[in-house]
Formats: sequence, structure tokens, C-alpha cells
Amino acid sequence: MKRRAAIGIVFFLSILSLCVGQAMATGPTDVHGNPIHTKGKFGVDVVVGPSVLLQEPMEGVSGKVAFTAGGSLFYSITDWFLVGVTGEWDMRHFDLDDEGIDLGKDSNITVLPFAELRGPFSSYLYFGVGYNFNDLEDLEDVFGSKIDMDDTLAIQGGGGWDAFVTEHLAINVELGIKYNKGGANLVQGATSTPLGDINLTAFVGTVGLRYFF
Repeated sequence: MKRRAAIGIVFFLSILSLCVGQAMATGPTDVHGNPIHTKGKFGVDVVVGPSVLLQEPMEGVSGKVAFTAGGSLFYSITDWFLVGVTGEWDMRHFDLDDEGIDLGKDSNITVLPFAELRGPFSSYLYFGVGYNFNDLEDLEDVFGSKIDMDDTLAIQGGGGWDAFVTEHLAINVELGIKYNKGGANLVQGATSTPLGDINLTAFVGTVGLRYFF
């Protein structure tokens, strides 16, 4: 098992090094292979899309597909590497698995500094670490007790593609996974009872517009 894990890590690092080398050699291009120069430019984007939980948030509870909206401010250090910060909001409804009873909804905000490695045809890989501000005030059980979740560490990674319509404007498509897991309490009046962890780790897909100034 350890040998397989080591082989997997070596394979992953080899692929990553090839991607980095290719990105540094070519930089981003449009769909026809023409170079796109973004070095030294600031940019913004606006995106929307669905967010699907990778597991039950807690035993006996299911989460519906969430609506996600967000935006980023970033700076391209080179043609193939940029850094920025993104803000993302999502809203999701929850049900009891067996009864199908609506437990209400949550409304979460994620703030995430990130780095982006860009390659051929303006494809890219990204990774960021930030903070999830979890608001479950509308979420309650069948007895009217409120469910309160801690704010948590946010970790997000994935890939995307910018289809440049002009030298400055691109249609953006992005897929990634966002980690969001933390402790929760059942609150009824002045009484607070620990529930254990709630896991809101999700697959996120968005489409939107990017503009490089």
C-alpha cells in the first residue's frame, strides 16, 4: 500500500512539473494558439453556478444543490501566474432523509486568497486557503431547535478555462472542490447541545465573465 502511494505521489508530481514547464514555456493562448499577454494586469470576474455536496452534511440529513455566486479581484504577475482573492456566497436547503421534511436553509460566505497557474489555451489550475463564514440561522430541527455551525477553514482547488472574446474579456468556466467542515450545536433557548461535525464540502461548478484591465 505504501509503495502504491509513493508511486502515485511521484506520478502526480511528474505530471505537475510537466504542466508547470509547459505553462512557463508557452503562457496562456486563445483557442487558435495565439498568445494572450496578461502580465502586469489587474482583473476582475463575476461567476454563478451550482454547488453539490460530496456527502451527507450529517447523519439523516441531505442537502440540495446550492446556488453559488461570487467574484474575484486578481493581479497577473506573469503571463502564466496570477494571485488574487475571491468572495463566494452560496445558499442551500436541507431535508430529513426519510421524512422529506424541509429543515430550512443555510447561507454561507467564503473569502479565499488564491494562486493560479495558467497554461496553453488559457486553461489553468488554482488553489486557495481562506475562511468560511457559515450562517445556519434559518436551519432548525422538527422541534424548532436551531442548528448553529462554527465558522471554518476553507480550502479550494480545481481547474478552469478562459475563452477570450477580446484581448481583455473572457468567458470563464471553472470546476473545483471546496472544503468546509466544522463543529455544530443544537440550540434551544439557553441550552446548547453539541451535534458533532457538519460537512459541507462540495463540488462547485461556475460560469462567468473575466476582464483584464
